[in-house]
Amino acid sequence: MSTKRTRKVFSESFKKQKVELIESGKLTTGSVATQFDVSYTAVYQWVKKYGKATPPDRIVIESDSDYLKVLELQKDKSNLERIVGKQQIKIDYYETLIEMIKEHYKEDMEKKFLKK
Repeated sequence: MSTKRTRKVFSESFKKQKVELIESGKLTTGSVATQFDVSYTAVYQWVKKYGKATPPDRIVIESDSDYLKVLELQKDKSNLERIVGKQQIKIDYYETLIEMIKEHYKEDMEKKFLKK
């Protein structure tokens, strides 16, 4: 003897009401599913369809070690950027100094001292 399962159909207003209760925190998806004998998947679909909260575009899941590695790499990157910035300031200073020496002595110092 087989037991025939009856199909439950819930109205749109009923679903919206339950989703509002879930979003307000008065009910959980599990309690709605259990109370009305509905699958968890169905309740999540209601929340997705009638809910006001928009789901995030992307969820990143990573372990703590990955997170710590990323933080360390970001720290290293910013440190290297700082060092490169300091070196660029020195290069700009020396180039300006060479130009000033050229103007003062009226001679191309690069050709004189940097023979190739």
